[in-house]
Amino acid sequence: MANREHLSNILDRILNESQTEEDIAQLRRSLKIVDGVIQSVSQNGKFNTNIGQITGGDIHFGDRIYQGADAETIRQIVRNIVQELQQSTSTEPKSLGAELITTLNNAKFQGKEGEQGGTGSFYQYEIYLDALILENEQNKDNYQEYTLSGNWSSFVYKYVYVFDKVVDTPWGHHKKPYGRFQVVVKSINGVVEGIRVKADRYNDNANNYAANKVEQLIESKIKEITRKN
Repeated sequence: MANREHLSNILDRILNESQTEEDIAQLRRSLKIVDGVIQSVSQNGKFNTNIGQITGGDIHFGDRIYQGADAETIRQIVRNIVQELQQSTSTEPKSLGAELITTLNNAKFQGKEGEQGGTGSFYQYEIYLDALILENEQNKDNYQEYTLSGNWSSFVYKYVYVFDKVVDTPWGHHKKPYGRFQVVVKSINGVVEGIRVKADRYNDNANNYAANKVEQLIESKIKEITRKN
C-alpha cells in the first residue's frame, strides 16, 4: 500500500502526464471497497480517504486541494480504476448466506384463492418479509448450514359467498397478522439440500392462514436460488 505522500506524488505525475503503469497499479492496490464505499488506504491502514472526497467537485487529498482541470484529470483516472474494481467485485460469486439474505429481504407474495362468487369461501392475501438477519452460519468441509430470521406482516381477507352474494367476512376488513419467522437452510457444496421454515402462529385462523403463506413464500424463494444455481 502506498502512503499519503507517495500517493500525492503519483497524482502529481498524473497531472504532468508522466505517470507510469506502476503508478496506476499502485493506485489500484491502494483502493478498497468497504460496504460499498471506495477508499484509498495508507500503508499502515490508519489513513482512509473516501473516494467521495476525491471524485466530487474539488479533490481534497491530505492537506492538498486539486481544482478545475487538475481535479478533472485525477477524477477520470480514479473513475477508470473504480470501474475496474466494481467490475471485478461484481463477478465474484455471492456466498449462499448472502444470496439468501438478498433474496428474502423485502420479498412479497400476493394472490387470491377460491372462486369469487357462487357458494364457498374466497381469500385474498398480501405477505411481506423484512429485517432479515443471518443468525448463524456453519461451514464444515462440504457441509453448510445457515439460520436466518426476520419479520413478516400481512393483509388477509376471507369472504363467504352463498349464491353469488357475500354473506360473511369472518376476518373483518382490517386483519393484519404479523410475527417473526426463522428458516434453517442446509446445503452441500453450495447446493440446497434441506429447508426448514417456522413462522409465528397463534390460535387464530387468519394468523395461521397468513403463516402458511409466509412459509410458502420463503420456501419458493429459496427454491428459486436452487434452480438458478
